[in-house]
Amino acid sequence: MAALGLAAESLDLLFLSHIHWDHIGGWDSILELNPRATVVVHEGFSKHLIRDLRGLCGELVVVGADPRPFGQGLFSTGMLDSNPPEQALVIDTGEATAAISGCAHPGMEQIVGRGAAILGKSVDWAIGGFHLMDADPVRIEQSVRALKALGVIGVVPTHCTGDAAKEAFRRAFGSACLNGGVGREIGG
Repeated sequence: MAALGLAAESLDLLFLSHIHWDHIGGWDSILELNPRATVVVHEGFSKHLIRDLRGLCGELVVVGADPRPFGQGLFSTGMLDSNPPEQALVIDTGEATAAISGCAHPGMEQIVGRGAAILGKSVDWAIGGFHLMDADPVRIEQSVRALKALGVIGVVPTHCTGDAAKEAFRRAFGSACLNGGVGREIGG
């Protein structure tokens, strides 16, 4: 965070997508530096983790199945049905919209579709893990076509997307398929 010019003390919101260790690790370090932060989890998180978080943060928000706003242009999709259950961020900056997943266990198509329903308009960017690492070519192409049909104009496939899927998205989206990573700025 320091390399990005960000301080943990300045964070308002810590958003946890799902229970996998590689998506929740580090929350305790953030809250040591900023115990005033609001933490957002969903009902699928373990009761033990929810109990532990409750005493360590400024506010704990446990999201159910319904979408939930968090200030101007920032939303949780609500807990989406998958194994494990997952929530994603939906953002409307006024200039562009995005859906940001952790792993997209429910499918990036479902996340983008939920985002469009929340915003009342299409989602411009699909960002994050697309959970296609072990998918066959047919499933990958279905995902590419579905995101195009939903009006997505750019993708940033990361984490569990897989090389074959990343290549399929590069072919379909061209220069609007970006390599992602911590601190990557998109747009602006």
